[in-house]
Amino acid sequence: MAEPKGKGKSSYTSDDITKLSNLDAVRQRTGMYIGGIGKSNMHHLINEIVNNSVDEIVEGHGDTINIHLRKDGFIEIEDNGRGIPVAINKDTGMAAVRMVFEDLHAGGKFGNKNYAASGGLNGVGASVTNFLSEELTVFIKRSGHLWKLHYIEGVVQGDVADMGPLENKKETGTKVIFKPTAEIFADTTFDFEHIKKFIEEQSYLIPQCKIILSEEDGESFEFHGKTIKDLLDKRNKAKNIISPVVEGNGNKEVISKRGKNEVKKALYFNYAVQVVASDETRFTSFVNNVGTSNGGHHVKGLEYGFKKGIEKFAQAKKIRITSEKTKLQDFTKGLSGVISINYSEPEFVGQTKDELGSSEVRVPIQNAFAEVLFDFCMNNPKEAKKLIAKVKSNISLRKKIEEAKNNAVKSVSSIGIGIPGKLKHCQSKKPEECELFLVEWDSAAWSWIMARNSRTQAILSLKGKVINAFTANPAKLLANKEVQSIINALGCGYLDTFDISKLRYNKVIIFTDLDSDGYHISALLTTLFFELMPELILNGHLYKAKGPLYAFSVNNKKIYVDTEQEKDKVKAKLDAEGKKYKIGRYKGLGEMNPDELGETMMDPFKRKLQKVTVDDIEEVKQYIERVMGDDTDLKFELTQNFGIDSI
Repeated sequence: MAEPKGKGKSSYTSDDITKLSNLDAVRQRTGMYIGGIGKSNMHHLINEIVNNSVDEIVEGHGDTINIHLRKDGFIEIEDNGRGIPVAINKDTGMAAVRMVFEDLHAGGKFGNKNYAASGGLNGVGASVTNFLSEELTVFIKRSGHLWKLHYIEGVVQGDVADMGPLENKKETGTKVIFKPTAEIFADTTFDFEHIKKFIEEQSYLIPQCKIILSEEDGESFEFHGKTIKDLLDKRNKAKNIISPVVEGNGNKEVISKRGKNEVKKALYFNYAVQVVASDETRFTSFVNNVGTSNGGHHVKGLEYGFKKGIEKFAQAKKIRITSEKTKLQDFTKGLSGVISINYSEPEFVGQTKDELGSSEVRVPIQNAFAEVLFDFCMNNPKEAKKLIAKVKSNISLRKKIEEAKNNAVKSVSSIGIGIPGKLKHCQSKKPEECELFLVEWDSAAWSWIMARNSRTQAILSLKGKVINAFTANPAKLLANKEVQSIINALGCGYLDTFDISKLRYNKVIIFTDLDSDGYHISALLTTLFFELMPELILNGHLYKAKGPLYAFSVNNKKIYVDTEQEKDKVKAKLDAEGKKYKIGRYKGLGEMNPDELGETMMDPFKRKLQKVTVDDIEEVKQYIERVMGDDTDLKFELTQNFGIDSI
């Protein structure tokens, strides 16, 4: 039957439907499989191969993983597991190993026979690593022989080759060598420290596994024998601890619904939890040894379990926590923990597996933790008293924050837009073309205003150093006038009221002097955004402007340079050409006149902006704790030498 043509200019018929090959699908829609094409996304290619090796060891096959970073940009990942099967699969007529590296939904994990729980599901695995590699080679030790399979830009170069018998016939394992493709990634260089962090984290989850990480002509590290309690101890090393670590594990049968059918699945969980003097809830979580940065129902299980356990203890001891109805956050603020679960065929929110969507795991974890916590409190009454006191403190703080929010809304609405000393708005109403400059208030503030493009560039001048958002009480933070000015200017709210669609400016740019005070102010502002509006950073809207250190005056023209090295090069060049010049050093942005500011800091085609990025939320939080915490000597050293330019 012929399909009718639409009334528009272009038709939409069955002929317009295109089926992409696995290779094309991954390369054209890379973000669907690894979250994007940035540096951190590229490292997911390593994670997927390592996860396959980890799955083997967790199932009792092998005990060692070797990871080696080569100078030529390739990485080698080798395990002593069983080795990927190389025989022909009867259903496809293709070698099994080729299915693993060429089919998005192939592997020994899908049938549930070889792996009880695996991290390599959800459409991301060895095949994606292959499809996003310039070159990939697999060596397999199996059945007494060495086998080889080779790919270039995701395309197989011949079938599996038998390289001959092994000297040790009993030796088995898989070795994958690959390099990311420059056709997808702008920078294909692996970051050794990034890999080290991932491998160290994995080692806490599989203490029975030895992982060796090395780089050519560089360092070598061995990770072995640590537990998730050790990981929690490391995370909370610099914290003010309220309670000791409460540990537990469980092995439960879970009923999972699939349509009208019910499926029985095994759930194993292992956790370590403690309470610290903080207003945050911070969990590090894993599903089948894969990190879930956005948590999910396994984390919710611990949160609700903590609430249930404390309430049960309070009831048993006839302790009155509050006369009002409590909220989950009253119990979870200050809660810090690590949880790792193994669960077959988990469901995730999104392709990159950063949030567990299997709701059926929450209640078993909740009930198990509640009982462990209740027993802990009954056996440790002094520690239980501290936990109750923390909950009461959280309730009191919540009420103060709610009051401060109400007051902040009233105060913010009273701050006028365009008042000198606060915000000089721009003319455009299109957020995508507008920019907001955050500048230090001084006598040169009007130079900024004169230098700007008033159609698209707004100026918000801030008096003095912004309040430290990391150490300040939330109620005090929201009552701060400078904080209210920033909230008012951006228009997108904060914390649970934040709405990115209401952001008035596509770029929020921090301008500070290039001295220790300027770095400190930059650190304070970045911390403020991270604490109140982390989505602003995550969505790529926060920038730092980098001003020049020196200006060469040559024949009524100026040459601006950013570093001492650049200054020396320009000086040598001018000397060689016999030109006369004068060198001026900028101690602060306030020394620049409007023309200089406009040319070096505000002209979109000449200025130098650095986007503030967050590759790892947990690492950022730890860094901010170090910079913005109570260690004044460390804080001064870090802010003077680095600031928080790129998190």
